[in-house]
Amino acid sequence: MSAMTEDLASLLELNISDLRFLAFDTETTGFSAGKDHVVELAASLFDEEFEHRCFQTLVKPPIPIPAQVVAIHGIDDATVAAAPPAAAALSLFQEYVDGAPHPRVLLAHNCAFDIGFLHEEARIAKWKGAAAPELVLDTCTLAKALLPDQERHSLSVVATTLKVPMPDKLHRAAADVEVLRGVFLKLLGIAADRAVSRGGVLTLGALVDLCCGYHVLHPGAPGARATGSFRLSPQLEKLNRLCGTDTAVQIVYGDADAMARTITPLAVRTKSFRVYVDAYCHGDNVRKTFRGDRILKVAAP
Repeated sequence: MSAMTEDLASLLELNISDLRFLAFDTETTGFSAGKDHVVELAASLFDEEFEHRCFQTLVKPPIPIPAQVVAIHGIDDATVAAAPPAAAALSLFQEYVDGAPHPRVLLAHNCAFDIGFLHEEARIAKWKGAAAPELVLDTCTLAKALLPDQERHSLSVVATTLKVPMPDKLHRAAADVEVLRGVFLKLLGIAADRAVSRGGVLTLGALVDLCCGYHVLHPGAPGARATGSFRLSPQLEKLNRLCGTDTAVQIVYGDADAMARTITPLAVRTKSFRVYVDAYCHGDNVRKTFRGDRILKVAAP
């Protein structure tokens, strides 16, 4: 059974130490899912202490690989000449994911890109292998929440900031996944220290709140497309449902200076990997914008 088919509320209550994480990454022929195609797919299964096993496969695309893209990742037509096509590669990847113990959470950096490509490859190939959806956390969004003063949050920049060892050349899926694993474990440490300083423990729900939500990977499912994989966190979804109802609700907002505020939600919107809540703030008698990752608690209306 997939983590996404279990009770989501119970899953979000789990301590991070009870979870297994599966980081994955793709290399492609370009940037447009559906028009461009996957040429490599890699993943790494791990927990807080151990790396368990890795996965990697090249993928033969139905189009030539452009020279300008070969210059980035070094994968050319000759490299993938004997590689399996997308449908077979997806089956190999699904077999790997299905072998990961539960409860598990998938990870990717700017995961909408990778999810979009896997969804489109499955749609084009009419591949129906994924029986259940998987919950995916975006480590780029997590880095934005935990490293807010940093201007850029690409995988290489975040790795450098966190002093994660990097290979001589990124932009190969297996190498990127290894860096992603190191980055996530460092971010996990920062998030855990924050949770402890507030007298709590780090749960999956707390990570989802920092990311303002999660993504859903379900290649082959009806309606699974290049876009639309993001789901708001339960507490932001609660605010989203209140928009347009003129309902006042109390939130706890901030970091070290966290305080209770009474707001009337007006709109929940996403911009540049962040979620914002536009609301009327009753205490200040003015319309304000609140960062979703800094909303620590939403009371029942």
